[in-house]
Amino acid sequence: MLNKVQIIYLTPKKQDIVDMKFEIGDTVEDVILKSGILDRNNEISLVDNKFGIWGKLIDLKTTVCPEDRIEIYRKLMFDPKEVRRRRAARK
Repeated sequence: MLNKVQIIYLTPKKQDIVDMKFEIGDTVEDVILKSGILDRNNEISLVDNKFGIWGKLIDLKTTVCPEDRIEIYRKLMFDPKEVRRRRAARK
């Protein structure tokens, strides 16, 4: 089995998807740094953004496994609960 992962960062206007090989023992942070995705998307912050593997939130120190899909989540622009409250108040 090849040691490959996919890194995904999506915005409403673009998709940045990177397929890459990794070494056994690499962490999510290692793979993201090696991928070059941070250079192309300067709005991504290893401190502020959240990260996941197959939809499950993970820590940057999580060790990657073959065929993992590492997802970089954007910060919420608005709190969904607050948006619903405001919408309900207008009705």
